[in-house]
Amino acid sequence: MRQKPLAIKRSTESDQSFRKKQILSRSLDLLDYGFVKQELADFCTFSGSRKIANEMVPSYSQSIVSRLQIETEEGVRLVSNAGSFSLAGIKDHGDSIKIADLGGILTGQEFLIIANTIEALSNARGTLVEHQEELPVLLELAREIPDLSYLAYSITSKIAANGQVLDSATPNLGNIRRQVRESYSRVTGALESIISESETSGTIQDDVISVRGDRLVVQVKSNMRSRVPGIVHDASNTGMTLFIEPFKTVSLCNSWREFTLEEEREVQKVLQDLSSQVGVLSDEINSAITSAANLDFVIAKSKYSISLNGLETNDEVTRDSRQKEAINLIDARHPILGTDGVPLSLKMGPNWTVLVITGPNTGGKTVAIKTVGLLAAMNQSGIQIPAAVGSGLPIFDGIYADIGDHQSITNSVSTFSSHIKNLNDILDNCSSHSLLLLDEVGSSTDPEEGSAIAKAVLEYLAENRIQTLITTHHNTVTLMAESDDRMRNAS
Repeated sequence: MRQKPLAIKRSTESDQSFRKKQILSRSLDLLDYGFVKQELADFCTFSGSRKIANEMVPSYSQSIVSRLQIETEEGVRLVSNAGSFSLAGIKDHGDSIKIADLGGILTGQEFLIIANTIEALSNARGTLVEHQEELPVLLELAREIPDLSYLAYSITSKIAANGQVLDSATPNLGNIRRQVRESYSRVTGALESIISESETSGTIQDDVISVRGDRLVVQVKSNMRSRVPGIVHDASNTGMTLFIEPFKTVSLCNSWREFTLEEEREVQKVLQDLSSQVGVLSDEINSAITSAANLDFVIAKSKYSISLNGLETNDEVTRDSRQKEAINLIDARHPILGTDGVPLSLKMGPNWTVLVITGPNTGGKTVAIKTVGLLAAMNQSGIQIPAAVGSGLPIFDGIYADIGDHQSITNSVSTFSSHIKNLNDILDNCSSHSLLLLDEVGSSTDPEEGSAIAKAVLEYLAENRIQTLITTHHNTVTLMAESDDRMRNAS
């Protein structure tokens, strides 16, 4: 193996693994991977799966990538054959489950959200069971969702669609509510009679029954106070109106309030019982929602793949090969540009590993290498790439990029120095199974010096058989690639 370029200083830091993750993350940012995550999140149906999408990173393990791609393929098949499949019924529970687990009491609306979520999970699980022979991997995800249908039934048998507790929720509740209605009718009837009798004498300010606190009252003119004996509960801001509970209706109102309080206690028992059931099953409910989020994330990747024309364009992307000749993109498109971009066709290998791309500024060189890098990252995230049938990509153990201007004013680091530092970090961590995407190596410095650095870097990469796409405007670099059978030129 030839000696490494002297211009690059190898790092010997002990936190190499952490540093590698940082470099890979920075490379993904340079490749517009964040755009893909945002697009994917838009296909998710609830907050749990959106969180997974926003935290998504490519896998660099062959076995994991293979499984991710199989999941997406099955998801595409499911969405295509069972278009109604959805997990949209799952809602954000906020702190409801935690509150119930701590002994708190939930509201009727909170119970309905839980019941609707369980129903959506049961429907999704049932759909996958129906297609289990053609969707074995997704079925494994579905089987991780516990069956909580009995809890959903317990909720819906006691909570109405408006969130109120049903009369049939307990043996006594219906009868208590009947007594509440009858006692309310008696007290309001008595108050209406008082209003009707007092109107002729000009005693009543307004002929409506009002509520003050938990008492039913009538509105009496303050100067007519003596004509309606009773308890004054309130007065208007002007003092012209008194809100009086007539002595004649105090007992009737007390009876109504007693039945009302009895109803509240009975309702509270129902809510307490259901809250206890939710609390006992809190781990199972959270587990179900987590499993559903993973499943919804897979379905989101499938829908996103379909939107990229993945069903037709990615059938033959290589799953389990790291052979150099596996890089073969036909009419590939950058997801941001879509059909507005110029399709890219590119093949590397089998006996060469470095592709030097030349051309004028704004000629699409950078877009080309970013397209290759982003599609590789998407492929290793389980997303079918927008490229024509016959395209193939190996599974890389790292996707590294040094693209754009990295000048740091705060650290007094020039663009050239920043590129050299980034390149050093990349070479510290890459291997012959990695993909490197280098934009204008040796730029932002003296042309002769920059050309020498670029040639030294290319020599090192070619000697170590590291798959590399590099853009350049140095003619000497182009000539080097032209005369070296380990490299190729493109424009």
